[in-house]
Order: sequence, then structure tokens, then C-alpha cells
Amino acid sequence: MRLAERDRHLTALRRLCAEPGAMQLVVLTGPAGNGKSALLRGFADEARASGALVLTAVPEQGERDSPCGVLQQLLDGASGDPAVQERFDSLLGVLAAAFAGEAVPRPSELGPALGAVSRLLLSISEQRPVVIVIDDVPFADPASLLCVAHLTRRMSARSLMVLLADRDLSPGPQARQFARRCLHAKVTHLALPLLTPAGVAEIVARELAAPELATPFHAATGGSPLLLSALIEDHAAATGQDGRGAGRRAFADASLSCVRRCGRITLPVAHAIAVARRRFGPRLIGALLGLDPAEVGDAVDQLTAAGLLLDGGFRAGEIEAAVLRTMEPCAREKMHHDAALLLLRESDDASEVAAHLVRAGRAATAPWGARALEYSARQALEGNRYRQAAEYLGAASRIASAPDTSRAVALLARAEWQLDPALGFVHVGELTEAFWRGDLSARQSVDLVASLLWHGDRPGAEGIGAELDRREEGFGEHDRAALRLGRLSLASAYPGFVDPARTRAIVERGVSCVTEPQGAQAAQALARVLYGLPPDAVSADPECLLTRHRLDETVVHVLRCLLYSDRDDRVERLSQEVLAHDGGLEARTWRAMVLDVRAEAALCRGEFTLSLDAAKSALDALSPLSWGTAIAGPLGSLLLAATRLGLHDEADEAVRRSIPEEAFATRAGLHYLRARGHHFLATDRPGAAQADFGTCAELAAAWGVDRAALVPWRVDLAEAHLASRDHSGAARLASAQLAHEREVPPRVAGRALRILAEAGELEDRVSLLERSAGLLRRSGDHYGHSRTLASLAAAYRAAGDVRRAKKACDAAHRIAVRWAFPSPVTDGTAPEPPRIDRRERFDLLTDQERRVLTMAAEGQSNREIAGLLYVTVSTVEQHLTNCYRKLKIKSRVDIPLAL
Repeated sequence: MRLAERDRHLTALRRLCAEPGAMQLVVLTGPAGNGKSALLRGFADEARASGALVLTAVPEQGERDSPCGVLQQLLDGASGDPAVQERFDSLLGVLAAAFAGEAVPRPSELGPALGAVSRLLLSISEQRPVVIVIDDVPFADPASLLCVAHLTRRMSARSLMVLLADRDLSPGPQARQFARRCLHAKVTHLALPLLTPAGVAEIVARELAAPELATPFHAATGGSPLLLSALIEDHAAATGQDGRGAGRRAFADASLSCVRRCGRITLPVAHAIAVARRRFGPRLIGALLGLDPAEVGDAVDQLTAAGLLLDGGFRAGEIEAAVLRTMEPCAREKMHHDAALLLLRESDDASEVAAHLVRAGRAATAPWGARALEYSARQALEGNRYRQAAEYLGAASRIASAPDTSRAVALLARAEWQLDPALGFVHVGELTEAFWRGDLSARQSVDLVASLLWHGDRPGAEGIGAELDRREEGFGEHDRAALRLGRLSLASAYPGFVDPARTRAIVERGVSCVTEPQGAQAAQALARVLYGLPPDAVSADPECLLTRHRLDETVVHVLRCLLYSDRDDRVERLSQEVLAHDGGLEARTWRAMVLDVRAEAALCRGEFTLSLDAAKSALDALSPLSWGTAIAGPLGSLLLAATRLGLHDEADEAVRRSIPEEAFATRAGLHYLRARGHHFLATDRPGAAQADFGTCAELAAAWGVDRAALVPWRVDLAEAHLASRDHSGAARLASAQLAHEREVPPRVAGRALRILAEAGELEDRVSLLERSAGLLRRSGDHYGHSRTLASLAAAYRAAGDVRRAKKACDAAHRIAVRWAFPSPVTDGTAPEPPRIDRRERFDLLTDQERRVLTMAAEGQSNREIAGLLYVTVSTVEQHLTNCYRKLKIKSRVDIPLAL
């Protein structure tokens, strides 16, 4: 590879060589791999072509102990006459013997042999200039340098030039001592820098005809000609005729060569830098390796100057990987262990200590390591870095001793559950044994119960729950508070597992938790709402607990508290904010549960397309095995949303999906049973619907959660009786719903009034339906409002009020079109589609449909839109289909016109 940006240096060498008079000594400096050798070879070839006698030597590392080795290289081939070469060999033997002892020989001892060598060289040169080139002078043996210095004095009358290449950034001790011995020499220092971006661009364009690679190649090599040449070689190999990449093998080899050529200690220093990942300066590296920090600093400077390091770390991953491959695995693990111990003493960055301990593998055995890993894992969990926490805890569980091992495994199971519940369940057997040994805290024991219930092992959960009841008296106050808090969380998700009276007593007494104050308040607020206790300041405004947007149990409890307090509009806003903020993080389980709540809240508002989207996204976020018994929640939302949208085939498919039997003993199971009942009702199976609604009634009563905001089974059952033409039964149930609670949710009261109107006498129907329509409109229940308006239109028509009937009918139909569910006007009186302009058509779109349409107009693909909105691709396609229908357009091409 022909170099760039070296013309100035070649010109300087030519000029110095042509100067008459004094001997020229040129010291060429620069970092390893920067092209000094190539420049010397180029100049030597030019000098030889011009008639000069050129003597060259390239000493290797380790040759300093071979006396006169460099001198032998210089004299080899100096003459084509075998007799002269034989005489040189004889004289070299004499000189080498003189240096065999420990003392440096006196000039008088060297004089005869050196005089003979100089005379031979003068006769060979025949008045020609003599150029002596010694590359890598730090590796040259001292005897040769001493002899060459003596020879230059003896040949001073002849035109003579000596070039020394030094790998230091400035002339090193060997070059400086040589210059002092050459008393009459004119000394010139030439510094050879790395290539600039322009120089790299010139070479890349010439060698590869790919100027676009100049910037990344300069970034990877720092302008080192050695590394650049290797990178070009790799690129050429990777783009050969077979089309298969060969990796960066030459680049890695060149990087290692450069590291080794930078100095004696640069390879161990490079090992430390690769292990420490930019975190250690010369002082800490020195402490890690047992070296002087100043010496380490010099090595770091050499590696940086050679283009290998940038800001204290390797500028390319391939360089770091190549350096690490030169370490034995056990040596690497020990260095990680030593680095962790050093950081433990020197730094307050616990995560760095833990990262080294993880990589220390078998070298990490001390108890302090397990404690450091556990501490860092707790910090990672606090920051929602669940994969990192799981990595730390996995290492801690391997090196900890009992009962610390059980504590580490319990934390590991908790971290992995938040990544994927199926991962956390792997540890249940080990944790169950630890519980019965008494190695788990109250909080860890409750987590174990929750995991067992999540995966449907109710007998196992009940056994541990009963044992916890027996142990409670022996607990300290902290463990008792943790146990009470755990029971509240279990009572909200699995109402039948904790006795309702105990749950109410815990809420009324209150739970204070030092480690999880917001979580404790959120759990109490949710239990207060579910179990019908009077609201307090927190349950009235649970959003006050969300001081930051992060996915955890507190967020889910707050969202459900809002949902069951009939504030579903706030659920949508908060869930959007949380998902947008934490959508890219690792809390897959919590993200899936937020989507589940979002789907349920959208059902309450009659936004069935959004509910279907959220339910599908929730089900996609976790596998059925990972969802466990909780799958009843999103599956129920999908089932009810599909039913309301008239997608009965999709609803049938949801019903056929397998669901664990134990799911029907959960709060989510109530939601699924209710959804399935409505599916049966919509497909003319009122008897099956009554059975599911009746089961909801029995479970809600037995569990003490008979709340209309959770499961309005009375109006659901009333709907089923109405479908069976049992008007009196329907009216009785609707009246019971209105009388059951002091404050019935408006959407439930509105439904009950509609049923009373449809089941009652004609003269009361209009007033009841008008009251129903007002409640449902204010509650934001679009579906219920549309149905009531359709019934009201029929009632007006029966009363002879055609004008108001048409107005109600138009409104019912318009709401159905706006929210994309089938129109409830089914008796042939549906109005003709009104003539509307584009602005009004756009107003028909839901918020989600507008987002999708806008992104599509900007040119984003369906897959890109799905990723940004956290929905499936099929959901995006469904939104676009709805948009096309409402806007009267046919494809994406027409979107700009519609907008």
C-alpha cells in the first residue's frame, strides 16, 4: 500500500542526503505502526538507485543480548565479492568476542577491527555516498550501536548519512546516546505523525475506490498506516468473488502486532484496559498490575499515539477482542476479580464492582463478592434494569453460602419474573425448599406464594400461606408489615385466597412499609376500592403516588384503582405516558399488565378497537405459559372487544383458546367469565350467558368484591333475562343493581335504567331512557350511549314523536360509525349516510386512527407504525381499513388528499 502524506518527510531526507560536508544523523520518531519502516525502505531504495551504498538493519525485539547482531545485518551483502564478505565475517567475530565479557571493551581493543571494517567499506563505496539505516533502534544491541558510532567517526571524510527509526514519540535513550557519540554529526529529528482524515481518504479512494469508507476507517484506525493497511486487506477479502465476509482477521493481527511493538509492558497494560473498559486510569492499572503508575502512563501514551486507544479505551471492538484473546480464561477471570476488589476499595460505583464479579466466574468466591452483587442487583431493580439485576444475582447465588444463597435466589426469581414470569418460575422448587428450611423472609415468602398462584399451584400456595399464619407471631414488626402488604396485593389479584374480613382489617389498620412506602399506599388504595371501603385521600387521588414514570407494581395498582373507581379516561392517559416512557425497557411483565389494564379501560369507554389493540399487544408481550392464570385478563378483553365489534369468528377463536382452570379463581377470571357471557349473549345463547354471569355473582359475593365497577353482574344478568324475554327478572335485577351500592358507577346506572325501560311499561320508557342517555353520555360509554339512543328512538317513534325519533336514531348511528362498532339501529330505520365534508369525516376518526393515519401520511410503514405505537401490524392494518372506510378513500395514495 503506497502511503499518503509522506512527501514532506521524503523531501527532507533527500535534501539532507544531498548536503555536502558534515555527516548527517537523522532520528525518525513516531508511534508503532505509523509507517516509519515504509518511509525508510522507500528512501533506501531511492538512495540505492542513485548510486549510494546503502546498509540496512532491522533488529527484532529480544536481539539486544546478541552482540554485534545489528552490525552483522548492516555488513551482510555490503559487497558482492565473497572474499570481502568473508573478511567482514572474520572481523565481526573479533568484535563480538571483544564484547563477550561483562565490561565494555576499550577503544584500543576495538580499534584494529573497526579500522579494518571502515577501510573495507571505503574501498567498496568507491567515493559513493554511504547511507546506514537502522530501524527500531530501541531493539538494537548496544555493541552494534557503539561500533557504528566509531565507524562513522572513521568515515567522516566521506559523504555519510545515518538514519535511526525510534518507536518513541521523541528520541529515546539509545538514539540520544548514539548522537552524543557522533561528535561531528549534524543531528536532525523528524517526527512522523499518524495520517489525517484526508490522508486516509486518499488511500481508501486509491486502494478500494470507496470514498464513503474513509470516515469509518479513520475512526477504526486513528490514522495508523499499519491498521489501515490491514483493514483494507480485510475489506478486499470480505468483498471477494465468493461474496462471503472474512471478518477483520488481518486488522486484529495488526492490532496485536502494534500493541506488542509499543513497548515491553504495553500488552499487560492493554489487558488491563480491555478488562476495565475505560474505567481505570494509570494509577488503578498500576495497582492492578503491580507496576509504577508513571510507567503505565507512558504505555498508555504509546498505545494512544499508535491509534489503538481513544479516551482511555480501545477505539475499535475488534482491537479489544484481539487483546482479550491473548489472555488465558483463568487469567482474565482473576484480573476481573482483582479489579472488583480494587474498585470496592477505591470507588463507590457498585455496578462496576458487580460487573467485574460477574465476569470473574470461578475466581469470585469470597463472601464480600456475593454481598456486593446483591447490593448492585437491588440498585438495578430499582432502576428497572432487570436483565442486569438477574445477571448479578445469578452470580451471587453461585458464590453465596446459605442462607445468603436463598436470599439471592429469591431476588433472582423476582427480577426474572419481571422479565418473563416463566423464567422466575424455574426457581420455585428451590425457593419452596428454602421456605420450609426457614431461609426466606416474609416478603420473599409472599413473592413465592404469588408466583405459585400466578402459575396455578393453589395447593402449594395455600400450604405456604397457612405456615406463614403460624409463623406470624414470631416475626418482627418489619416482617409483619411486609406480610400484611403482601396479603393486600394477593387479595387484589386473587380475592378468594385471602379472607375478605382479614383484608378489610388490614386496610382499616393501615400498612406502613419503610422500603416500599408508595407501593404500600397503592396496594391499600386498590384494596379499599375493590372491597368497598370508604375512600381516603390516596384512593381518591392515587395518581399522587406516581412521582416518576416507571413500570412496576405501584403503577399497575394505581391504574386499577382508577379503573375500578370509574376513572377510566385517566387510565388511558397515564398508561400512554408510562408506556411511551418505559416502552423500550426490560419490564416486559409490567408492560404487559399495563396493556391489560388499558384494554379493560377502553372497553368501559366503548373504544373497542383500542381495547382489541391493547389486548393483542398484551398477549403478544408474553407467551401463554408466561401469562399463567393472569391470561384471563387480556383474553377476556380481546373476547369482549371482538364481540362488541361484531367480529364473532375472532371471538369464537378466543373462546376456544386454552385457559388454566385455576384462572377462574382470580380477579382476571371474573373479567373473562363476564366477557364470555356477553359473547354467548351476542350469539343467541342467553342460557349459557346466564350461567357465566351467575358464576360471576357467586364468586364476587364469596370473595367480598361484589362491586359494580369490577363486575356489574346484575345488569349483565338482567341483559340475559331480557334476551330470554324474562322482563320481570330483568327489571328485578336492574333495580337491585341500582339499590346495591350507595354510588353506582354512571355507566352501570345508565345500563340499568335502559334495561328497566325496555322491560317496563311504555309510559315510563322515554323518561327512563332519557335519564340513561344522559348518564352514559357523561360517563363516556360510547357503546352504551349508542344503544340507549337507539332504544330511545324506538320509544319516541312508539309515542308518535317522529322528529325526535329521527334525531336519536341519527345520533346512535353516528356514534357507532365514529367508534367503529356495529350500529345498534337494526329495525330498518337507520338513516342514510349524511353528506359530510372532509373535515367532518376526519372528526369521525378515533385518536388512535388519527395517529396511524398521520404516520402513514408521513411515509412510515405498517411495521414502523406498530413499533412506535406498541401494537401489532395487523392492528395497524385494521386502523387503516377503518380510516379508508370513514374517509371514503381506497388506499395510502389517497391519504394526502383526505388530510
